Amino acid sequence: MEKYNSDEIYKLGICYKKYELDALFLKAGVTDVSILDILKTDLIPNQDKIYICSKILPDKLLHGFACDCAERALLRERNAGREPDKRSWEAVRIKRLWIEGKITDEEWQKARAVRAAARIAAGAAAEVAARAAARVTAWAATWTIAWEAARVAAWAAAGAEGEAERKWQVERLIELVERSGE
Repeated sequence: MEKYNSDEIYKLGICYKKYELDALFLKAGVTDVSILDILKTDLIPNQDKIYICSKILPDKLLHGFACDCAERALLRERNAGREPDKRSWEAVRIKRLWIEGKITDEEWQKARAVRAAARIAAGAAAEVAARAAARVTAWAATWTIAWEAARVAAWAAAGAEGEAERKWQVERLIELVERSGE
């Protein structure tokens, strides 16, 4: 598993000052850390852990993570008695096909109508939470960064639920990284 020092983490562009990162490494008593070390530490806020992962982990793993966030947001809407727009579900389904290698990059690019429909569903949702869930799906269904889908998912679950969502996201990333061996 690849290791990173504080200089490499700092260059990723998170909001820490260099001396803050050095202090974190000093407090942890290490000079290099793996992505699992980063995910498992209490010294870095969850939203920063997710951002760091978005800069280090392979794209397909991140796309799968974004789909996980989208499906979780859509299920949260369904459980609240608001059935998400079917276009959002379809966008995640198509994205998963691409991740699994069942459709090519070219076929994925041709599925622009599905991705556009997910963005339209986000704009059409009446409830703030439903709109946020659809927005998470739209982010997950495009070539965008997983961090943005995770950020919107945490925002959709406001307040204490938002922090619980970030905690779930970090736990999910730990599972994905351990399974992939990254």
